[in-house]
Amino acid sequence: MDGESEKLQRGNPYPLGDPLSREEQDRFGLQGQPYFRTATIRAVWTGEKRPPKKGEWYLSGGIIYAYRAPNDFTTEYYIARLVMTKTTTKTEVIG
Repeated sequence: MDGESEKLQRGNPYPLGDPLSREEQDRFGLQGQPYFRTATIRAVWTGEKRPPKKGEWYLSGGIIYAYRAPNDFTTEYYIARLVMTKTTTKTEVIG
């Protein structure tokens, strides 16, 4: 991004800045999987902006990452939810 801030977009998946809990790994079927498999989990903005409660995910940073609130916050942040993503590559022949 060359030092520029990223613009928050609803529906855009953002990387996690904190590791998944065991409960979250279980929910997504990733318990015991190598770390690179957990990288398929991202966070998306819910549309809410408020102080996160302990354990909730929120989005923050010039380059946006999702973090888990370690305690109840008093400052407003963009609230996020976790989603599983799948990356695909498409190759086209153009000539």
